[in-house]
Amino acid sequence: MNRKRVTHTATERCLAQLPSGFDVSVTVHRDEGGPGPTVYVQAAQHGIGRNGTAALQ
Repeated sequence: MNRKRVTHTATERCLAQLPSGFDVSVTVHRDEGGPGPTVYVQAAQHGIGRNGTAALQ
């Protein structure tokens, strides 16, 4: 079976900065090289998290 190698990268994306100086950020995971195109988006996984929901907006 001949398969392409899939590469994975993870980067932090800053969405905003609070008045306290704290960054509000999300981690973006990217897999390249597989069959596609495919997209998976997830937000509010643990219920009260606002970072992922803000990223979807």
